[in-house]
Amino acid sequence: MLWAEGEAESGAFFYYAAAMNLTDLECDILDHMWLKPGEPVRIRDLLKRVNEGRSLRGEPPYAYPTVATVVYDLRDKGVVVSAGSRTAGYLPVYTQASRTADRMRKEWDQAADPEGAMLHFLSGMTEEQLNCVKRSLAAASPLTPPASQRESSTSTGERPTRRAVSPPSLPSLPSLPSMPPAPSKPSPPSMPFLSDEGRMREEARRDPNALIRGLLELQMKAGKTTRRALADRIGIHVKTVANRMARAAELPLEELEELVHGLEPPDDIRAAIFRLAGRVAPPQYGIDPRCLPDMPTRRAYVDSIQRPSVLYTIGWRVVYCNKAYKELFAPGPFIPDQPGAMPLSNGVEYILFHRHAARLLGAGNQRAYDRHWRTLALAHVAAVDQSNSGDPDLKRILRRINERPNLRQAYRSAATWIREHGDVAVSSEPRPFFDPRTGQSTRAHVLTEAHENSPLQHATWMIDGEPDVD
Repeated sequence: MLWAEGEAESGAFFYYAAAMNLTDLECDILDHMWLKPGEPVRIRDLLKRVNEGRSLRGEPPYAYPTVATVVYDLRDKGVVVSAGSRTAGYLPVYTQASRTADRMRKEWDQAADPEGAMLHFLSGMTEEQLNCVKRSLAAASPLTPPASQRESSTSTGERPTRRAVSPPSLPSLPSLPSMPPAPSKPSPPSMPFLSDEGRMREEARRDPNALIRGLLELQMKAGKTTRRALADRIGIHVKTVANRMARAAELPLEELEELVHGLEPPDDIRAAIFRLAGRVAPPQYGIDPRCLPDMPTRRAYVDSIQRPSVLYTIGWRVVYCNKAYKELFAPGPFIPDQPGAMPLSNGVEYILFHRHAARLLGAGNQRAYDRHWRTLALAHVAAVDQSNSGDPDLKRILRRINERPNLRQAYRSAATWIREHGDVAVSSEPRPFFDPRTGQSTRAHVLTEAHENSPLQHATWMIDGEPDVD
């Protein structure tokens, strides 16, 4: 085995990670993060742990910026993730088993005689190890046909059948002079998800983008999601969605995570997409609110409220709303369609990013909008980020804030607002509002309701001038 020089204090060797393209220094840091599986480690504690091992080997210590830079690089590669808040540290999601498998796969792919290498590898195994290989093959390839059928299907370009049928015998023909074989024509490319497993892997090796795009399109079809709807969820243009899907394997981890999170695929499909892109799937943040056992009760409760009422996640993504809320924030002249900033999709994104948000929020007065709506929304984002920094919707909102200089500057002053007013940014105080249903300027009270350990929050809009309801 290809071991790197050196040994950790606990006896764990440092070896190379092939598929993730990790450097020796990154492997060194990662090995120390693995010493306590499942436990996040802060950079300062990691620095102490690494330098203790280097001191035992007579090597000079690392500086804090060196270790911090390596951890940030590992985060960008999808090897480690933030454990939550800024002080919670980082947790490796790339396992030792995955790294060993990647090394084995790379060595086998680079072997001059892969079949011979595999034969020598297996011949040195014990019976128990061979049984482990058989169980792993059965678990990894439950639908793989027998080898004879795979070879037959590869030569004919057809799917293997369940039952082999012998061709009818033909009369013997007189021998003919040998002719040079006709040049073989290249078979037309096929969609990977229409091929058998072997051809899928071959197609993925040639163009992983094609396979990932196929999986994404299947998820869009299964969820009846259009590209326009996906663009609105992510907060990008429809053409940007198409471009990202076409080169998904080459996207930065953050953009790929946004794309996958917007479709909410099953766990196995999600893991396969990141694997084909050469990345480790980041851990899921929370659970799908639509799968909560009490969701039918929550929907019935919201429907029973006659005022505009909405259920939303920690990242302000709308999960369910009643008819009054849909009527209040329906797209139209006062709320022109703008992907990634519509109130029926995400309330805070509408407040911060819709170019005409001040028409309703602030009743057309820009200063009232800035003071009573935008400032409070930014303070709310800052408060939530302190304890929920891993939420994908929140990360997307923060990225969009940083892309806009005016919002970025206002967001930096949100800490001052929190110190002066507390971190309850969505206040029930009356705020200037224009009601598009009546065409009148009025005031709105936003009453919020949140429960501890619940992934959902509830808000009801009380609009002055509405008839009183019980």
